[in-house]
Amino acid sequence: MGNLLGFWGTRKASVTVEPERYPETADHLVVFSHGLDGHPDDLAYISAQLEQKHPERIVTFLATSYDNKTHDGLDNAGMSLAQEVEEFTAMLRERGVNVRLISFVGHSLGGLVSRYAIGLLYDRGFFDHVKPMNFTTFATPHLGARKVLGGYNLETLAGHAFNWLAPAVKRSRSGPFSPNALISLHPAQSRKKLRSSSLKMILRVARCW
Repeated sequence: MGNLLGFWGTRKASVTVEPERYPETADHLVVFSHGLDGHPDDLAYISAQLEQKHPERIVTFLATSYDNKTHDGLDNAGMSLAQEVEEFTAMLRERGVNVRLISFVGHSLGGLVSRYAIGLLYDRGFFDHVKPMNFTTFATPHLGARKVLGGYNLETLAGHAFNWLAPAVKRSRSGPFSPNALISLHPAQSRKKLRSSSLKMILRVARCW
């Protein structure tokens, strides 16, 4: 959740990486990712409780790479997190801690950042030697989010319409749900006279399916 007072965005990460404090028996890395305008310490209590419950097996890590950069986009945050996980895992191995399992916990936007990072790690072959176990998120808008102020507008309505129409368009390029049929729903039956930029976007994307 964004902070209206603008305080959280001014804090610096206070989390220090200390892989030497983990026993060699620890083999399960749990990565915690904070949300929009959040801070690594937001999940420090949960992390500490998990380590206390499983001190011989669990290694926790609070993501710091995208701190104060949550408005830079999911791709940038996800790439930073993926690199951070790889570097931290390599550092653990240098200290004699062999990570065999990994789990991700994300709060709000952190859940989306984790999803992006997981995809990158998969493409890089990270899971060939580290087994993914759990992916847990809370308060994460996996299906998108409505605008808090102003309720629905044309853009959000168009988004919902596209989510409903896209599967049907993908299944058939002819018939009532084809792109051409969607265009013909407009009285003028002309793309040039479509005044809604959102509807134009739907039709453009529909033609690419």
